[in-house]
Amino acid sequence: MKFARPNYNEELYNSSQLKRLAKKTAVRILEELELRDAETVVVTGKSGIAMGFAALCFADFNLVTVRKDAETSHGGPVEGRLRQPENERYIILDDFIDTGATIERIIKKMEIGYKEDEPKPKCVGVLKYACTDKSKSFQGITLLRV
Repeated sequence: MKFARPNYNEELYNSSQLKRLAKKTAVRILEELELRDAETVVVTGKSGIAMGFAALCFADFNLVTVRKDAETSHGGPVEGRLRQPENERYIILDDFIDTGATIERIIKKMEIGYKEDEPKPKCVGVLKYACTDKSKSFQGITLLRV
């Protein structure tokens, strides 16, 4: 069987590049969590989940995964660990932001199961990390305000 060559986020398929990116991302995650008085990072998609778990190897934070709508599995649409679910403050870790639809989907899924008048987990920021198949190197991390 011939496998497709990854052309998007190639760094995730190279252990030394992934380690370097994950270490830098972990440091920035901890800075942003402290700055925003948050404890949780929420990820989605193949690259987000790969980077979230890789960064978790270098830092201690809560990690929550949100499945894409088309994904099926033995788990639920949202999985992970929240310390205080109804008052949780979280940041989203994502590699690419275009229309904002992914961020909106994550926020909606994080609110599943809460009544309208109940306190819900709150997104307090989005941390964007960048990989590119053109440069084959770490591009940096940018915080985008929500």
